[in-house]
Amino acid sequence: MTQVEGKLGARVRFAGRAPGQEHRRTDNGLSRVARTGAQAIAHQCDANGFSYATDGRGRGGDGADDCRGRAGLNAYLRQPLTALPLPDKPSVAVLPFDNLSDDPAGDRLADALTENVITNLSLSRDLFVIARNSTLTYKDRSVDPRQIGRELGVMYILEGSIQASSDRARITAQLIEAATGRHVWSNRYDRPLEDIFAIQDEVTEKVAGTLTGWEGAIAEAERAVARRKPPANLQAYDYYLLGIEAKHKETKEDNIRAQELFRKALELDPRSARAYTGLALTYGYEIWLSYTRSRARSLRDWLAAVQKAVALDPYDGEAHMVLGYAYRMLNDYERATHELDRGLELQPNSPDLLMLYVENLPMLGNPQKGVELAERAIRLNPNYPAWYLYGLHRVYYFAGEFEKALAAARQAQELSGPLLAAIYGQLGRNAEAAEGAANVLKLDPDWSAERDISDTGAFARQAELDLYLDGIRKAGLPVCASATALQQRPEMKRLPICEQARAAL
Repeated sequence: MTQVEGKLGARVRFAGRAPGQEHRRTDNGLSRVARTGAQAIAHQCDANGFSYATDGRGRGGDGADDCRGRAGLNAYLRQPLTALPLPDKPSVAVLPFDNLSDDPAGDRLADALTENVITNLSLSRDLFVIARNSTLTYKDRSVDPRQIGRELGVMYILEGSIQASSDRARITAQLIEAATGRHVWSNRYDRPLEDIFAIQDEVTEKVAGTLTGWEGAIAEAERAVARRKPPANLQAYDYYLLGIEAKHKETKEDNIRAQELFRKALELDPRSARAYTGLALTYGYEIWLSYTRSRARSLRDWLAAVQKAVALDPYDGEAHMVLGYAYRMLNDYERATHELDRGLELQPNSPDLLMLYVENLPMLGNPQKGVELAERAIRLNPNYPAWYLYGLHRVYYFAGEFEKALAAARQAQELSGPLLAAIYGQLGRNAEAAEGAANVLKLDPDWSAERDISDTGAFARQAELDLYLDGIRKAGLPVCASATALQQRPEMKRLPICEQARAAL
């Protein structure tokens, strides 16, 4: 396998904005984790939002993300942080599998094994499964199962390890009752390395069967697992994991490298839906990192790659979600809604996909549903990463809950942007709105709502467009693009209100 330094983290990252713009980069790969769980971390934040106290384990915090998750948001909303209640269905947290080998590729396999078991279990509607980055809080730590159960609000914990060599894999797994520490089930697998995906399916089936019985969810889980196509080539899979890692560095150079790695994966395994989805998102990054020569070409390549992914694996919820996002960027609202709904149907318990769905809903005209789904995602992922706050502040804004929108926006990864200025404008906090607007225009003197909408996709309904423009006006930001901007971007989508104003000149 290809060797690489470093480890991979949790599964999805949507991070940041281009300077002065409200859009952001989105992907479905592996990324860093924000340790933000209220019970797991005790920290304080400085004036810039960075953690300066320890995380309760004698270590310093992980930087900005530590101060921008659930604890920070609840503080702004003045909501007490209490122990999480148990769900009304069997609930489980899958702890990170330990890598017992010295090979960095083993780290990638351990992370991927953990994520795949979580994903497969989440396909069952009769199980409640905690998200990967919430359980990553406990990586390389010895923690009492009872503590984990309280902190995550679950009944059961699955833990395990993997020791991989060039041709074999030894995997152990054990299911523990959180309240008592009792081992409910355990097993050890010693198989050829290429059997690793069959092993993860067996673990999934055993856990689902143990928690729900052989009726109902276990049958569903078996069908779902059968639908998820495992990689046909381990070398290709390693290239895919390396591509995800490169993409998450979020630079032009690393994104180009990620494209190369995904293409290498596809050369070895032309039927890898995951690699096509990863490749599709690198084209999205070309737009979000603002280095594409042609937005239209990048969108076309994004669409073609993810359509290929869906054709290869029509039961991959992530691929459908990424396809729906592409259609939304193209203002094809009917197809966008269909694909997003299909992705949610296939993976209803994935909090990261829920949040991907959420961030599209204001543009599609259903922000209230976005609020409901965002709160559901947070319960599934109590140690949620900072990027969740991006979707939260958007759906709160378009649902008219401006105070909550402000609470989320102030805890987001970047503390400035047009929508934050609009929120201040809607709240009548004029001085802060003016300061926010000035910061936007300082970073991007040619910024306008018209150009922003052209870049990020139009609104399906007039109501959300009017609410957005109302906040922009109250913040003192320009709605219509300048003549210079229009000359530079002749393909820019024109707003009717701006066309009327230009015609009147």
